[in-house]
Amino acid sequence: MKNKKAIFAVTVRNPSENFIMLVDRFIKIGESFKKFKIIIIESDSDKKTLNKLHEIKNKNNVIVDFLGSLEDKLELGFLRTERIAFARNRFIEIIFKSNELQKYDYLMVFDDGKENDILNYEKISNALSINSNWSAQFANQKFFYYDTYALRKKDWVDQDPVKQLNESYNLNGNFKKSFIQQISKKIRRIRSEENLISVESAFGGFGIYKIKDIEGARYIGNKNGEAVCEHIAFNKYLLNRNKLLFINPKLI
Repeated sequence: MKNKKAIFAVTVRNPSENFIMLVDRFIKIGESFKKFKIIIIESDSDKKTLNKLHEIKNKNNVIVDFLGSLEDKLELGFLRTERIAFARNRFIEIIFKSNELQKYDYLMVFDDGKENDILNYEKISNALSINSNWSAQFANQKFFYYDTYALRKKDWVDQDPVKQLNESYNLNGNFKKSFIQQISKKIRRIRSEENLISVESAFGGFGIYKIKDIEGARYIGNKNGEAVCEHIAFNKYLLNRNKLLFINPKLI
């Protein structure tokens, strides 16, 4: 992708040594593009973990924004999804307030955990080479597709599974039974040889967006004061504008 420009964005709390290695991996992947930036949005970290980020921010092409304690700053800061949504919206703001960055080709949003340890440039390059008319592609997992919280697809996950879990548990008092019914039964294996899977929303720890298609989209982490997956609203914005979103089985 020597002629393309990419932005890699992540939110992090209490960055670990593995996170530092993950950022280095994405720096190496970014070097295969014409231009790249890595945007790291920190919030709610212990002071002792922040030194790692102060070291990273001095690297070329890396932007680190320290938001501090969102639990104290936000009205609904006690909701994890609300804090994450606020942090994710911060990297969206950075992109579209920059005359340079908003003209980049791709935004690649990644989680800060070990789920991206086997992701590499070849897999990303193959995804970007797909000629179909897509606006977003989301990662698959090696064994089972686990991220039902961010997933919406008819006849698979068409409602909030966590809300369904809580409602079921409140009715029957059996958490294990409720978990099997509302969560486990929705976890599937997606084989890498399958075709692109059209979805209304997904994430799976890594998502690629065409930047020209996401202007105006925002993450929302609550509905009527209750936690909701922040990806749903962001992806719905694209869906309402007839954009196409897919899980890419080969993007493991």
